[in-house]
Order: sequence, then structure tokens, then C-alpha cells
Amino acid sequence: MPLLNGIEAAREIIRACPSTKVVILTTHTQDRYVLEGLQLGVKGYVLKANTVAELVDAVHAVSKGETYITHSASAAVLEAYQTKAQLREPLGVQERRVLRLIAEGKTTKEIADLLGISYKTAECHRLRLMQKLQVHSTAEVVRYAVRCGLIEA
Repeated sequence: MPLLNGIEAAREIIRACPSTKVVILTTHTQDRYVLEGLQLGVKGYVLKANTVAELVDAVHAVSKGETYITHSASAAVLEAYQTKAQLREPLGVQERRVLRLIAEGKTTKEIADLLGISYKTAECHRLRLMQKLQVHSTAEVVRYAVRCGLIEA
């Protein structure tokens, strides 16, 4: 769409007419798009790559008051839900900041400087968050941050 993406269009439609049941037809399967649509009140989420029959099924389901999420997008929603449920909230505020900075590729020294804390404190936060998340490498920290939507891949 030239002016709005599907999420923005859904937002405007739902804002203008809250009783409208919106089905999004999209190419995006990333959990953040699916979840954002559902949070807006979208009732159906179908991929353009799927068959016309699935789109028809979605429209029928939504017209009956059901919610319809295409299989590949539902897997992303389920994974996002499970990941976010795990994240609730094993980490403190400062640990989440450190996690985000690690995922952005910052060294412990850079993290300490950016947060205005000592190197030892930054290292302590790094070690504690890795223990809480049960990860053993920076690569695993980055994967976790991407899965949780703290950074984009």
C-alpha cells in the first residue's frame, strides 16, 4: 500500500469504526507484526502467500466472531508468548539495559561508560543476567534479545 502499511491501516480503520472486524492480508510473519495487529483488535491475520481458500476461511471465521491466525503466523505468536512469559520479569531494570547493550555489540567497558557505572558493576550485571537467562555466551544473549523483541535482527 502506498501510504499506510497493514498495521497502520488497521489502526485507522479500528479507530474510525471500532465495530469493524479487520482481517490483515500481509507478507509479514514476524511476531511483532502479528502481536501488534492483535493488540489493535485485528480479528484475522492471513499471509499473501497462502491460498485464496484460507483467506475465505479467515473471513468466514471472523464473521462468526472468531479470531483467525494463519498457521505460520500462529507459530510466531505462540513463540513470542512463551518467550515473553519467560521474560516476565526475570531481569531487573539495569540488567535489561545491560542485555540490550550487549545485544547491540557493546563491550563491558562501553556498557559501564554508557550507564555511568563501574566496570565491575557492569560485569556483575552481565554475569547475573546470563545466569538468570541460563545462557553461556554473548551469542546466546543476542539470540535471546532478538527473540524477545528487545532488538531487531
